[in-house]
Amino acid sequence: MSDELPDLDKQNGVTLGRVLGRGSVGQAEEGSDGKMHGTIRINEDELVYDPTVLVLPHGGDLELEFFNDDKNTHSALFPSNGDKKFLWLLNHSKGRAKLNLDGPGYYWYSSPGGNLTVAFCYPGSLMSVTVTDPAGGQHTAQGKSPVTMKIANGPPGVYKAVVRGVDVPAGGEPYALSFATDAACVEGNVDSGGVVRDTFSNAQITKALTESGANGVTLQVQGTSPTAARIFYYSNLGGMPVLWTVVFYAATPNLGAVITQVSLRGVNVTTQVVSRLSSFGDSITSIPSGFIVDRVYSCTGPGRDGMMVIEGHR
Repeated sequence: MSDELPDLDKQNGVTLGRVLGRGSVGQAEEGSDGKMHGTIRINEDELVYDPTVLVLPHGGDLELEFFNDDKNTHSALFPSNGDKKFLWLLNHSKGRAKLNLDGPGYYWYSSPGGNLTVAFCYPGSLMSVTVTDPAGGQHTAQGKSPVTMKIANGPPGVYKAVVRGVDVPAGGEPYALSFATDAACVEGNVDSGGVVRDTFSNAQITKALTESGANGVTLQVQGTSPTAARIFYYSNLGGMPVLWTVVFYAATPNLGAVITQVSLRGVNVTTQVVSRLSSFGDSITSIPSGFIVDRVYSCTGPGRDGMMVIEGHR
């Protein structure tokens, strides 16, 4: 593409985005020292690396020579097993980065904690997958596709998976990897700085109402749903019976809410209330939560205790 559009092969002062998504592809070479070697250049007045993509024949040790031919200072952050590598390059200088990479099959999954299932599928040959849990424990599985790995009561946090080809064709082979967490329906909030899980059980709500002195008020999670939570409210304060129901759901990145029923003294006033609240804008139906909401659901916990669960990440 660079050859077809030579006028773009320089620093673009109008739109930075126009230089993205282009560049060359290079190949790392095998060295007599058992390591792979590659060269990356930053050409003068260009905002792309040359090559933009470096293809490795396999996982292992890689030595990169990095040349900054530009008039400006640049830096690069590389992935590497154990820790990332940072390289700072003054104008018209060069540097070297020594990396160790298992291979291209790196995946990360943020789990709220619970029973984790990893499904690994590929057409044939033989591959393996190794999952490292947030506590550092490693779990490996390989065999005839599909391969299923189950990690019982996994801790909350980020899981890392590495896919390796044990016996695959020279040209490689496609595969699919998926994660799912069946978190137990129990009380307990999680906030690892990445994964967030908030729970609201009927027992917790009742305790909070009692401690606040709110007598004559019922507030509870009703029913179960894999994609929403229905909150029911009833009070009869001063001879004024009030009943309402709100359904909460994931309106990513926020928490969504919709009023499904409102009645005063037995009279349904849902339409009037919703119309009135709508005049305040989407702040009623889209509630910032301080983190990105990925999922909202309701379940039945120990002792048939209804529970609302909000899962997300920061």
